[in-house]
This record gives sequence, C-alpha cells and structure tokens, in this order.
Amino acid sequence: RELSSGRNASREQLVALMRQTLNDLAGERLPLGIAVPGLVDATGRVVDCDVLPSLTSWRPQDDLPLASAVLNDGEAALRRATAEAAPEETVAVVGAGTAIAAAIRIAGRSVRDVRPTAVELGYVPFGRTGRLDDYAAGYALLEKTGMTPTELQAAILAGNSLAVEATAEAGDALGLALAMLVNLLQPHRIALYGGTLRYEGYLAAARMAVQRAAHPALLADCQIDVLAEPEIAVAAGAALATL
Repeated sequence: RELSSGRNASREQLVALMRQTLNDLAGERLPLGIAVPGLVDATGRVVDCDVLPSLTSWRPQDDLPLASAVLNDGEAALRRATAEAAPEETVAVVGAGTAIAAAIRIAGRSVRDVRPTAVELGYVPFGRTGRLDDYAAGYALLEKTGMTPTELQAAILAGNSLAVEATAEAGDALGLALAMLVNLLQPHRIALYGGTLRYEGYLAAARMAVQRAAHPALLADCQIDVLAEPEIAVAAGAALATL
C-alpha cells in the first residue's frame, strides 16, 4: 500500500499512517521492518533525515513495538538486491529518488555493518560547488524546471528543451557517480532503483556518462542494471531485514 505524506509531514502523522496500515491487517501481530530515507545508527535511531525532517532523532521502537528492523532505505534495497547473490560478490545499490541513496556490500559484508551511518552518496561533493543531490536527485530536477513530476514527464515527451536538457544533465551527474563507484570498488554489480529513473532520458544519460568516465577494464567486469520491481525494492528489503 502506498500512502501520501509529503516532506513537511509531522512525525505524529507518519506514525499514524503506519498504525492505520497495521490495524488494517486484521490485528495480526507481524514483525515490522522500517526503512528510513536518512541516517540510522546501530540502535535503530534516526540520526538525520533530510527527506522527512520530522523523523530526525526518532526511535521507531518507541511508537511501534513490533518494529524488529529499522534501517536506511539504501540498505534495505541492498538486502533486496543481494538476497540471491553469492557471498563473495561486491554489490552496490544506488537509489535515484527525491534524494540519492546508496549502500555497498564488499565481499559479503555491508559497509554499514561496520559504520552504520556511512555511504551518503548524495552528500559527495560534486562540481565546483554543491553535492551530488543538488545535481542528480529528483528534488533538484523539479526545482530546476519548476515542474511537478507529472508535468516534467509530459514536457520531456513533448520535447520541451528545458525539461529534456535538465533531465539529461541530472542523469549525467548520476552516471558520473556510478563511474566513481566502478573505479573505486570494481563491484560485480550496481543495482539501481528510485522514481527519478522513470523520467525519459535520465537513465540513458547516466549510462552514457558511465561509459565515458569509468575505467573500461573495470566497467567490463561490472553489471549495471535496474532492480526488479524497483518501486517496491526498499519495502521488500525492509521486510527481508525482519527475517
């Protein structure tokens, strides 16, 4: 089920939405996995959350006792991406949504197992000023064009030059970040997910930038693809984390 919230939703509103969903499950006492678009420490406390600021400092277990797993959204997607991966594989996931998310597993172990609030790819400095989020993330693309998601997609398909060029530039920025991961880690796979991928031209521009910027020998050994059912990858990973 998908419920609308919005960036300015209060913690109380968000918890109420979760409780409503749980109550609709006929009172079943099920373990609950929660994936948060922000920094989550080893105790399950939300250290920082740009996308939903009211969740900063939240401990979900205090409001939702059934919460048996609380993790970063990129980390949840990584659980989904590596559910059937060989233990020795190095895998990265990158989410292109409102902001840029990422998680990395090296030879079977997640970086966040060692440093729980690491792998903030969206905060990586990018260009002469700013960070990757400011160039590649969905919120930056919408701010640059002044359009809603529906308007942007329609404008791209209609050939609007502002929409087409802005989307290509955002995809190019994502692709350069992917090339950085290829060059630094030589992963076996980089799996992508997130709503910004649906904008026509974004993913194609990212793939072109990877080809341009990644070391050819390293790129030849790396599979870059989109996660199956990318719209539910985070939720599925959160569910896997409860097992």
